[in-house]
Parts: sequence; C-alpha cells; structure tokens
Amino acid sequence: MRISITLRIWLTVAIIVLIFTILIMYIVPNQQEKYFINTFNTEIQNLAKTVALGTNIALIENNFEGIQVAMDFAKSDSRLEFVAIREIKPPGEKGRQFKHTYPPDYPIDSMQIDSQKVIVKHAPFSSEMMSGEILVGFKTDEIKSNMHKVRVTAMILSVFVFLFGILLGLWLARTISKPVKAIRDAAVKVGQGDLTQYVGNRSKDEIGDLSRAFNNMVNELSSAEAKIREKNQALIHTLEDLENKNQLLSDEKKKSDNLLLNILPKETANELKQFGSCIPRMFESVTVMFTDFVKFTNISEKMTPEELVKEIDYCFRNFDKIILKYELEKIKTIGDSYMCAGGLPQVTEDHALKCTLAALEIQEFLMEHKTERLQKNLPVFEARIGLNSGPVVAGVVGSNKFAYDIWGDTVNTSSRIETSGEVNRVNISHSTYLLIKENPMFKFEFRGEISAKNKGELQMYFVNLV
Repeated sequence: MRISITLRIWLTVAIIVLIFTILIMYIVPNQQEKYFINTFNTEIQNLAKTVALGTNIALIENNFEGIQVAMDFAKSDSRLEFVAIREIKPPGEKGRQFKHTYPPDYPIDSMQIDSQKVIVKHAPFSSEMMSGEILVGFKTDEIKSNMHKVRVTAMILSVFVFLFGILLGLWLARTISKPVKAIRDAAVKVGQGDLTQYVGNRSKDEIGDLSRAFNNMVNELSSAEAKIREKNQALIHTLEDLENKNQLLSDEKKKSDNLLLNILPKETANELKQFGSCIPRMFESVTVMFTDFVKFTNISEKMTPEELVKEIDYCFRNFDKIILKYELEKIKTIGDSYMCAGGLPQVTEDHALKCTLAALEIQEFLMEHKTERLQKNLPVFEARIGLNSGPVVAGVVGSNKFAYDIWGDTVNTSSRIETSGEVNRVNISHSTYLLIKENPMFKFEFRGEISAKNKGELQMYFVNLV
C-alpha cells in the first residue's frame, strides 16, 4: 500500500505524541505517587522513632514531662492524625494498654482505621519501667492533594504535547511534505513537456538543496531544448532547401526526360539512360509512312521565312496529334517530309490499320486547312502520302543529338510509294494492302504495276474510307 510522505509525517507525530502522553499521564504520575508514598512512610517512621526515642529517654530518667515533650513534637506536624503510646506487657499478663493518646480517646483499634485515609507506623521502646511502642498515624490527604496536582499538571502538559504535536506536524508538512509535493508536481509537468516549472524553496537544508538541484535541472533541460529547437529549425530549413533543390532537380529531370522522349521512344530512352547505349533491334513487320508537300519549293517562294516556318510547324504539330492518337512512332522530319511508323518500338498486329487511318486523317486535315487558307487568299500545302509494310532495323545513331531511326528496304520502298502517289491521296504498297484488304472500313483502287526508282515495277493501291 502506498503511503504518502504527509501521512508518514502525521503518523510519526501521532506516535510521538502518544508516547509522551502515556509517559506524562501514567508513568510519571505513578512513579511520583510511589515517591510520595515512600517519602511519606519514611517521614512517619522517622517521627515514630523520634517519639519512641524521646519516650525511652524520659522513662529512663523517670521524667514524665519528657514524654509529653515527645508527644508535643509529634503534634506539631500538621499531617498528624494521631499519636499513641502503647504498653506491651510481658507474656502472661493481660493484653496491651494505651497509656497516652492524642487526640484523646482516638479509636486506635486497627480494625477501625481506614488505611486509605491514614498511614500508621510503629516504633518500639524499652526501659526498666515499661516497654511498648509508639504508633503514629498520618493523614493521606497530602499525598492525594499532591497527586491531584501532579495529574492536573500531567493533563495540562498532555494538552501542550498534543498542541505541540499538531504544530510540529504542520511545521514538518510545511518544511518537508509541501516542498516535496511541489517538486513532485513540477517533475510531473516537466515530464509532460512543460519546462517553465520552478520550485521556490530557498531553505538551506537538504530540501532546499533538492529544490535548487531541480531548478538547475529544469534550466539545463530548457537550454538543451532551446538548442535542440534551434538545430531542428536549422534542419527544417536545410530540409526545405534540399526539398526545393530536389524539386528543382526533379523538374529539370522531368524536362530532360520529356525532351528525351520527344527525341526517342520511351523504351529506347529508358534503355539509353540505364545502359548508356541502345542495341539495334530487328522488327519483322512494321508499316512506314512518308508524307511530302507537293511543289513545296514554288509555294515557299511566295511566303516569308517566318510564315513558311510557322505554316510547316502548324501542319506538323497536327500530324503529331494524329499519329499520337493512333499510337504511331514519329521518326523524323526532313525539310517538308514527315516520316513515322507503326508496330515499333512496341510490336503490334494492327500497325497497317492504324497507319492507314492516320494517313487518311492527315489528308482530311490538310483539305480542311486548305479551304481555310484559300478563303484568306493564302498559299496552301498539299501532300502525297505513301505507306509500305515489311521488316526494318531500328536504333539510335550518334553520340550527340541522339536520333531514333529505322533502316531497311521497307523504308526505301515506302519513300518510293510516296513519290509515286498523287496529291491529296494515300498510296499504299501491295504488302500493306495484304494486311488491311479484309477490313470493311476501306475501299481500294488498284493502280497496277508502277515503275519506281531503283525498285522496278511495284503494285500500288489508293485507299479511302468506305
């Protein structure tokens, strides 16, 4: 069971008060009573012996006035209840006889004397004339009076001891319990993080030393917390700076990644970042698209350089949107030519379909754009588009200004298909035709075998949507 220090103090004080009360109320009075009784008995015995001595001398000298003097000496004591001379006759003679008694006719018979009120002592004497004993009785009123005074005094002292105990308990609680509780409560609050606690005990004892040590500890903790807070603030600022720098680096990385993705396919860019180079890959079946503006040189002469670049940029941006829609890969632009492919770098089975749809949508865009520019009397671009399907090799060439490119006869043939086409039409090779001929979305116009530079006779088809 947990006992608080205050309860311990009061229990200690209570025990001390109880011990002193028992000592004052019982032990001391009892000892004092014994002392009074012993002293009283001694005084009575001494008086009896004195009277017996005086009587014995008077009898030897046959001076009966001496007996009266001895009796008068006993009478002078205010505590005297009675004094008597009793003759003791020899054996065989009749009983005992009191020769002289004071007060006269006092009933000295032992059966009639109350031992609680009178204490009787005997002192023998002997002479030729007579042998006997002196009986002296003292009243016990003085003993009772003295004991009453002792007990009253003991009670008063007990009250003072009780009051002193209360004052002692209050003083101990104030000087010990209260400061200890204050230190305990302050320590609890310090443990909860409140470092503003201060114990105001300035005594020069151990409690004061403990209070000062506690205050010093709190001050040191406050200083340490302030330093930690400063370091935390510095760390926070450092982290914020690092986060800002990391964010800048992340933004720049995103920019560089986006720039790299504008140059290279995602898979190729990741391979280049991871390994520092790209291994050329063979694709067994892709569809390559070429577009070319017809009479570009003649039309460009009618435009300023700024207008020319702006118009080409506008057209190619829309081309980019269309091929992105159909998940095609832009390869490059050369002057007024635009080259893209389907089926790489991610292999797909519908590359010919997507390339054909993209080519038709590009022609549709160019026709609409042509109408808008003619309404403003502005020069217009018209394009030929050619598609060819087959195997190619793809990879990155060079160490500066990376370029993702494709090579192979399929690429060259696609360029010849575009050149052999007609303005505003989509011209496809026989290999592309075989891949989409069963699709009901398209209708085909067979052009026969047409001579292509360095390729001989090639079967070609115009394709349109149904």
